[in-house]
Amino acid sequence: PVIAAINPPSPATAASAIVSTGVNNITNISLAFGFAIAFLVHNIGHISGGNINPAVTVSLVVSGNLSVVEGILYIISQLLGAMTGAAFLYASFDDISASCNAVPPEFTRGEAFLLEAFLTALLVFTVMAAVDKSNKAENAPPS
Repeated sequence: PVIAAINPPSPATAASAIVSTGVNNITNISLAFGFAIAFLVHNIGHISGGNINPAVTVSLVVSGNLSVVEGILYIISQLLGAMTGAAFLYASFDDISASCNAVPPEFTRGEAFLLEAFLTALLVFTVMAAVDKSNKAENAPPS
């Protein structure tokens, strides 16, 4: 415990520990995704501000927080990263379906699409609120 406080495990270590339990419940899956995103944002934050989502990139370009050229380069990088990750998963598992997301049978594809669109809009809204220079809480610490 003392060593962990001095040198805490990386998000990637935490995510792999959660996945390796073999228990596929919604909490473990959510934590693994969350730690994986935390790992990515932590490690590329100094390059792109942790921007790993093309929907966020488009919103940053539209709002003028990112140039069109940078936006195009970010989206190309994000798609290449996604394809590289997919290739890594494909090479790592005998049964690739074990590493794929799927629409649960109780949802139609339309419902899943609407949920994904809503959650993406929520993510974009949150990022845009965070980068808005005029959005400063009264009780925020000085920057």
